[in-house]
Amino acid sequence: MPKGKKSRKNTKNRGHVQAKRALVMREDEQEYGQVLKVLGNLKLMCHCMDGTERICHIRGKMRKRCWIQEGDYILVSLRDFDPDKADVIHKYKGDEVAQLRKMGELPPEEEDDLHTEHVQFFFSDEEDEKDNVVNDDVAFNLI
Repeated sequence: MPKGKKSRKNTKNRGHVQAKRALVMREDEQEYGQVLKVLGNLKLMCHCMDGTERICHIRGKMRKRCWIQEGDYILVSLRDFDPDKADVIHKYKGDEVAQLRKMGELPPEEEDDLHTEHVQFFFSDEEDEKDNVVNDDVAFNLI
């Protein structure tokens, strides 16, 4: 069996530049959303831009072709019969999200940290001083 076919196939496709895809905009019965949590079994929790959190189902066409993670922006199709659920129909890339922000479709970056929780710990001055003490008196001799 001749060798080298696989490497020739791989090098042939490396130089190919993908064309920029068209920006998909929201239509009736659709909403922009940000992924809060991936639940598994092709489901995820999404915070939609209308202020509601919905459980979304990733459609079969996107399965194993488009990987969705927390913080990604998606376009969901709303269901008439169940307002708490939706279907994911498109995932936006970083440059597309920037275009949507310029157009005013998405909120600015400062407001989009919906999925992160900011926890602040307050310590007294005495505890800070105890934590910052470095003991240089201890030395280890390795022989």
